[in-house]
Amino acid sequence: MLKEKGALGVVVALLAVLLVVGMVVTSVQGKGDNAIGTVNMEAVFTQHMAPPLFEARDAMQNDFDGRADEMTDEEKNQVFLEYQAQLELLEMEFAGDIDEAIEIVAKANGFDVMLDSAAVLHGGQDMTEAVLEVLK
Repeated sequence: MLKEKGALGVVVALLAVLLVVGMVVTSVQGKGDNAIGTVNMEAVFTQHMAPPLFEARDAMQNDFDGRADEMTDEEKNQVFLEYQAQLELLEMEFAGDIDEAIEIVAKANGFDVMLDSAAVLHGGQDMTEAVLEVLK
């Protein structure tokens, strides 16, 4: 009799676990691929972030080249560090813009998750163009 009660308890516990797992799987499956959006981050960086960064870098390089003959090595190093810091700030600004655009697209389209398309083997809905449109 004691063994039967113990076995019944195990069966009830297993059924409860299966019920919880089933509810989680059903809620995820019910959303389908539309719950996950993908963004080709390489394309977003190439089209949105790279051109202004390259332009700023080239302008800084031209400025440096025009002044380099008049500077000591220490001054050159200092200018290089200043330029590097300016480029990093610009990159962070553009990265923030990209994050905001992704969030806008996710909310507008009802996505729970947005992933870099490079990390997705199958499924999801590509929202790269929508993100680029928001960034314009």
